[in-house]
Amino acid sequence: MDVHGRGRYGAGRARWMVWIGLLSVMVALTGPPPAAAQRYEDLAAQHRAPQVYHEAVVVPEATGDSATVVVAFRIPNPRLVFLRSQAPEPERAFVTEPEVTVEVTRRGQPVATLRWNESHYVPTFEATQRRDETLTGSVRVRLPPGTYAYRLRLGEPVSRRDRSAPPHAVAVPGSDALLHAPVITRRVQQDGATVTLDLAALGGDVPFGQPAQAVVPLRLPPDAALAAMELRAALVRLEAPDGDVETGTLVRRDTLPGPAWWPVQAASLTADGTTLRWPTATPASADIALAAVDLDGLTLPDGAYALRLTLVLPDGTEAHHTARFRTHWRNMPLALYHPEVAIRTLRFIEGRDTLRRLLRGGRAEQERRIRAYWQERDPTPGTAFNELMAEYYRRVDHAANAFRTAQSPVPDGLTTDAAAVYVAYGPPDRVERSFPARGGVEETWHYAGDRRFVFWAPTSLDPMQLQARPPR
Repeated sequence: MDVHGRGRYGAGRARWMVWIGLLSVMVALTGPPPAAAQRYEDLAAQHRAPQVYHEAVVVPEATGDSATVVVAFRIPNPRLVFLRSQAPEPERAFVTEPEVTVEVTRRGQPVATLRWNESHYVPTFEATQRRDETLTGSVRVRLPPGTYAYRLRLGEPVSRRDRSAPPHAVAVPGSDALLHAPVITRRVQQDGATVTLDLAALGGDVPFGQPAQAVVPLRLPPDAALAAMELRAALVRLEAPDGDVETGTLVRRDTLPGPAWWPVQAASLTADGTTLRWPTATPASADIALAAVDLDGLTLPDGAYALRLTLVLPDGTEAHHTARFRTHWRNMPLALYHPEVAIRTLRFIEGRDTLRRLLRGGRAEQERRIRAYWQERDPTPGTAFNELMAEYYRRVDHAANAFRTAQSPVPDGLTTDAAAVYVAYGPPDRVERSFPARGGVEETWHYAGDRRFVFWAPTSLDPMQLQARPPR
């Protein structure tokens, strides 16, 4: 996809966006950007270390008061220390062997210490730096009812670093609780006699712009007819994460009859990284069931939500549970963390008058304006995810890092001529590099339609300076 609308979004749109892009390169190169109270470099410094995602999933057991708690985690490659491996296979060129410890406490007293370690291989040094490539794992423990806290600690034997995350609360309900907290998954899969859940964003959040389901573990009462039970679910949008559920906006309502659930046996649970599996069971032999509530992830707007659940038993008795969650865009482009930065980085495709208009007012007004700006240009308005906006700000992130100056500790590449061209036009179709007689390094970026940009730099370590641009 191209921010200038080339390809499937129409030739007229393509010509308009190319013209705007060409003008914007002129704007970006004719002077420095306006002074910013909040800069892209500030955000880059704040988010230098990618986040480690983790979640505690509580699954009821068949008998007694205890429950199984699975703590699953996802660690981005840049948070790990890689070394060259001795493996002969090219795909195993680099290796890391982290040690993950999960400490469980209750009222400040230790309850359990769970350890996990595994070798993780990648083929290239570039792969060790990719935030979207991760190592996943999980540990499990059986706990009686109560409120606990768990802390995840990442240890690295090579660097001898030991980093701990803040503690997170986890509640284990008693045996009288029929409804347990839902698990956010991309979707439930049944392959033969196995039911599989692939945990989604972790942290209890819904992945933004992607299919998602809330899977509710249900403890089945003795002698209750599964076919005569039903689960009612109401998805409510909240004004804020701690907003009042009663005054929220109803998004959708569902009723799931017992025959639509997956009956399983609690003891048959297996966990492999962020994947949970159960063999299916007959309704007569099952002690728990899994009910999947669709969350409309593709169209669900960004925000805070509550899922209100009501389990109706054959005798009319009801059990209730309310779970809160947010949408979460993993690997969201940095500029989108702050509306002022998102607006100022539009300087590659917009003029100063537009930037001034969008920057008026406080943060809330800026956020409203930048949302409206991109909504007008959304190629798929029927979905929550705006591909054009995502592509644009991904280019910003790439340019900030790829064209950074050697002296800067943070990505400062957006000040360069190369960034102005890259963000406006995207990656070139072809790059030619030469070493002219006058010295230095010359690069020519070729684009469709015989469009090209010529850059020169005194050395390969210096920022490239634009020498020639296509005619208007």
